[in-house]
Amino acid sequence: MIDSFCRRQTGIIFASAFALLLTACGGGGSQNSHLPPPAPAVIALPTNTDAADNANLANNIWTINADGSSPRGLTNYQGDADVTAQALEPFWSPDGSRIAYVSDGAFDGSNTLANYYYFWVMNADGSGKTPLPNVGPADYTVVGNSADWSHDGTKLAVTANQLGIYTMNADGSSPNLVFSPGLGAVWSPDDTKLAFASANNIWTVHADGTSATQLTSISTTGALVANAPVWSPDGTRLAFNVSNLSGSGGFTIQVMNADGSNLKSYNGSTYFRSNMIGRVVNWSPDGSKLTFNSTAALNGGGPDGNALNIWVMNADGTSAKPLTQYTANGVAVYVPAWSADGKKIAFLSNAALDGSNAPSLSTWCVWTVNADGSSSTPLSATANGSGWNTYWLQPSWKP
Repeated sequence: MIDSFCRRQTGIIFASAFALLLTACGGGGSQNSHLPPPAPAVIALPTNTDAADNANLANNIWTINADGSSPRGLTNYQGDADVTAQALEPFWSPDGSRIAYVSDGAFDGSNTLANYYYFWVMNADGSGKTPLPNVGPADYTVVGNSADWSHDGTKLAVTANQLGIYTMNADGSSPNLVFSPGLGAVWSPDDTKLAFASANNIWTVHADGTSATQLTSISTTGALVANAPVWSPDGTRLAFNVSNLSGSGGFTIQVMNADGSNLKSYNGSTYFRSNMIGRVVNWSPDGSKLTFNSTAALNGGGPDGNALNIWVMNADGTSAKPLTQYTANGVAVYVPAWSADGKKIAFLSNAALDGSNAPSLSTWCVWTVNADGSSSTPLSATANGSGWNTYWLQPSWKP
């Protein structure tokens, strides 16, 4: 599959049996040669467990262009996934110069295992790989949402040591436990607070660990669990998903002000379904829209139950519409993520690569689609086997 990569252009990051990070190359049509190239993206893809498809079962991080060209491996673990170190969950620094990720590789950089998964940082070209063991092991139960860069690029917020939320300098120094238990911490746009999930609810805490505040009021003994908060770009609101652990196990997207007021549940996302723990709802860069996954019928009339599509709606919950149009049983799309310019969305899907309304029986692939739903395109070079796990796959476009 590696030999299917071709032309050189800007690239994306991802983690897979050959891990892949994707970079946007812009929409179709002619391009003004004087314009800067579109920003690259980051996509984490898990290990391919089918040895017949890929002999190297180690999970690595790569960069690749959004058109599928110019792959570049940044980590180089080799061998069977059960006995060889893995690299997972790449996250770009705000200036695009570094990548934080999770690995159980030995600290000396050899192709052997450490005792646990730890956070690492490397330069965007793969150089300078540095483990950050000061906070202890990464908590592997929250893959897909276990690290976040501060917006000024100087700090990381991580979930480690059995669901403790820590902040630390980007070089791993000066770790500080700000809350426990908690998971999925994300920085507010002004870097003064963190939002996270704890005890079935959404919380915020000041960056120094003071003034922890519970924003939602879900019973800790019930079937509902709130998780995966994301800040609106202006920092005034939080979107998150509430899962129902009973019955169908569906999800509903909710939005509230940053202080917990004006809580709204969006019925248009009632049929949302996913096994993601990570960032399952995402704001558009201008804060006007939200993307999510739903099993709703394409006319929005009720749960279709067959295909899982990407939907977009206004930030007030109105005008929900599907961006992908699958109806065939078994087709799924996951973890939509906006490009920095708001023009494209990257996602993972098992849809047939020829664009037909059918699932691929053995292949998942990274796709891109324009924000209006046009030009849905598989990056066939990223096609991999059926052993992927969506916990690891959140796309993240390079700034």
